[in-house]
Amino acid sequence: MGMSNMVLLNVDVYWHKAYSNISECESFEEFKQTMKRHYFLLAGSVDENYVKDGGLREYWNDFWADFIEQNTTYI
Repeated sequence: MGMSNMVLLNVDVYWHKAYSNISECESFEEFKQTMKRHYFLLAGSVDENYVKDGGLREYWNDFWADFIEQNTTYI
């Protein structure tokens, strides 16, 4: 496995962990702290800068917006 394949695999693992943990967190701060321990998986990827620049907040907002939209019933 080449180095770029390893980086891509680690990025996939990071986002899988994010998806697995997000619904268990009661706030963005809790989610951010949960994901902080997995940050090393983003080393050497463009996602590293994305997360540093607020991408995790964007991911949080998008997840919960989609969740609310899917679980809203209209009368």
